[in-house]
Amino acid sequence: MISTRRSLPTAIRSGSSLPKVLRKASPDAAYRYARHEQGVDVVLFGTGNKAHVKDNVDSILRPPLAPPIIERLHATFGHLTGVGLDRPGPVKK
Repeated sequence: MISTRRSLPTAIRSGSSLPKVLRKASPDAAYRYARHEQGVDVVLFGTGNKAHVKDNVDSILRPPLAPPIIERLHATFGHLTGVGLDRPGPVKK
């Protein structure tokens, strides 16, 4: 179960608070965000369409998102917890 004040799908559907360019190119933005986030060593993606592989790799190789866009992403989605956006905690034994 997702433990959030607002579910991730709802946050995405209400993307009106995101810049227009980001709403139109969310896979590109997602790959660029993940690729350039501090501490990320690997960005995995999957597709059933060979043509998408080139698009995905091109996105991963593009420059980071502009700082104002990253700030907007953090403001929009930073409150979410339990959906893979949290930094890992200590390993439980």
